[in-house]
This record gives sequence, C-alpha cells and structure tokens, in this order.
Amino acid sequence: MMKRKMWYTTALTSICISVLTAVQVYASDITSVSVTLKKDKEVEAGVLYPVEITVSDYTNYELSDYEWSRPYEDWEAGKKVTASVQLSIKDKYLDDYSFRKISAYCSGGKVLSAKGTGDTATVKIEYIPSLKLKAPESAYWDPQDDGFAKWERVQGADSYRVEILVYDDENGTWRNKGTKTVTKNKCDLTEYLINYQDKEVSFQVQAIGDPDYTTKSDFVLCEDEAVLEDTSIYGKIDLLENGIKARDEDGNPITGWQQVLGNWCYFNEKGITVTGWQQIGNWYYFDQTGKMQTGWQNINGNWYYLKSSGEMLTGWYQDGPNAEWYYFLPSGEMGRNWQYISGKWYYLNQTGKMQTGWQSINGNWYYLKPSGEMQTGWYQDGPNGSWYYFDQTGRMLTNTKTPDNFYVDENGRWKT
Repeated sequence: MMKRKMWYTTALTSICISVLTAVQVYASDITSVSVTLKKDKEVEAGVLYPVEITVSDYTNYELSDYEWSRPYEDWEAGKKVTASVQLSIKDKYLDDYSFRKISAYCSGGKVLSAKGTGDTATVKIEYIPSLKLKAPESAYWDPQDDGFAKWERVQGADSYRVEILVYDDENGTWRNKGTKTVTKNKCDLTEYLINYQDKEVSFQVQAIGDPDYTTKSDFVLCEDEAVLEDTSIYGKIDLLENGIKARDEDGNPITGWQQVLGNWCYFNEKGITVTGWQQIGNWYYFDQTGKMQTGWQNINGNWYYLKSSGEMLTGWYQDGPNAEWYYFLPSGEMGRNWQYISGKWYYLNQTGKMQTGWQSINGNWYYLKPSGEMQTGWYQDGPNGSWYYFDQTGRMLTNTKTPDNFYVDENGRWKT
C-alpha cells in the first residue's frame, strides 16, 4: 500500500510541473493612450498656428512619428486635416508591456481611430487649423456718414466688437460706456454722441470669427475723437428708444425741420422726431431713429426713390445719364410688369427697368418701341426686314390672317 501511494504522489508532481511549464507569461496590456496637439502661438496675427504632436514623458510609450494628410503650407483655416500618429513601447518596457485593443484621447483634436498590437500602435486624429485674426486697420469716424464708426474689413471675421469710449475730464481717462457687436465694418454711434454731447467720444474695435478655428483679434483704437456737431439745435437733445427729443434753452419743444449730425429730421409738436412715412407737404420717409432718407429705399418689400431733398418720387425716372428708365406709381412704389401710362402700355421687368425691343412675355411675343411704348398693328423689323402684325393687346399674331386679310406664318412673318 505505501508503494502505490508514493507512485500517485510522484505522478501528481510531474503533472503540475508540466502544466506550469506550458503556461505562457503575458506582459501587461496598454489599453489607453493619449496624444496632445500643441499650437505654436508665437506666430503673428493672420498666420495659421503651426501644430506639434506630443505625448507625455510620464508614459511607458513614446511618439515614433506622425504624418499630416496635407503639408502645413496647404492648410486653410477651418478646413479639416488628419494625421497618422505612430506610437511605440519605450525600450525599457518592451518586456513588460504591449498594446492591446487600445482607446485613445487627443487634446486639441478628435480621434478618428486607434489600433495597437504588440509594441506599436497607430492613432488617426483630425484637426481644424486655426489662427488669430488680424486687428482691423484704419479705425476712424466715417466722413461720409456723421455719427458712424468705420474700419477696414478683416479676412475671416464674422463680426466686430465695438467698445465706445468717453473721455472723463475729471480723471483724465477714457471710460468704456457701452459695447456693440455688428457684422459690417461700420457702426452707428449717434446715440452716444447725443447722450454724451458735451464730451469727447471715441471707440476701439476687435475682429471676431468662428470660435472653432479663430481667436479674437487685438483691439485697435480710433485715435480721433468726435463731438456732437452739424446741428441746428441750440439746447438739449435726448435720445429716446425710437427717435430724438429736443428742447430749446428755455425747455420748450423744438419743432419742424432740424439738422442733427448732418442728417435732416422733422420734430413734431412735442419736440420728438417723426418716423416712417410722413406727409409734410410732400411725402418723406424717416428711419427708426428719425433720419430723413434719400435715394433708393426698400420699404416693406417695395422699392421707392427719394430725391436728394427727401421728397418721394413719382412718375418716370432715369437712374443717371444713358441709364435705365423706371416708373414710380402715384403711391411712390416702383412699377413692375405692364403699366398703362398716359394712354400707352409699357412693360417693366421685375427689377423695374423699362423694356424695349422684342420681348417674350408669358409665352407671347411683343415689340416695345425705343421709347418703351408697346407696338400695335403692322411693324417692319428694319428697313429691309420682315413685316409683323401685333393686335390691340400688343401680342404678335402667328399662323393666321390679320384684320386686313394678310397671312402671317408660324414665326409671325407676313407671307407675300
């Protein structure tokens, strides 16, 4: 019995040794990696930030190489580029670690994919090139439009931030009195000139773009100051929500036509500027701030022309020497389509321009004389040209006999 027991013990020991010998010892798995896109922000404004791809020194892997889908010289702000990043286990950890089913994180970019086996891994990332916008140039007060701040446009800017500065005489410093954000390279600061009519007013402006790929520009300061000038009002002016209120030096309302910042306004019996359409002898149009409008104006979807005096135009108007003719209805609205004027028919296209010559309108042919008048009856197209016949509606007849019994073919020509 003792011999058999010893045999079992010896056999079990041999099996255990064999099993232990067959077991492979695996290295620890690296299942997560991290890379960083580092912008070089020392470049001048208006130049794309160069980018360096790095990994932390405190990891058991390192950056082997990376390659961009496009060279830096071909990058454009806001246009995506990709990079293939190669990682490898550091030499001193080769026996202890390996990549296995990795996930990845990218600071400053977006991970598209990550794969790792053994001692190497590949991470594909996406990056949107960005830049710091240039500061606007030549900030100044618009000499053509009193009360407006203006500056040069900045490429890549979607909007501009304007800070209004008012000089504090007591402390000898400029104070920020308000901020406006506009999409154009121009900003109406009339309200500040009125509210601070006894002080110097200036401004500074900053360009703003898409935050995903641009950084705001530095502010640029307008070095000129403005004060309330070009006004016929002697007294006090207050800016209301919709217009201007004026009082003389005795506190009485100022009424009638007055000039404010080079713009004509009309003050009612309460001393407040009128807005919208106003009949003051003739018809005039005033914007929401009370300024009289001139020139072409689109009001509630209709076009009008207001003379330099502000008076609404009616009747025929030629927009400059040798330019197009337009017709304005008694309501002042620009005419379109067929218009019956002084006993004659004229056709004005959708932009209001009077048409001449051959015109195809709603599937019918018409001929409009050089004066714009619609042709009726017989018409010869040139000294030796063909004859055509137009009925009383101006429509050219085809494939039929005319009222005086002549035949015109499918093209409207008289067949002799």
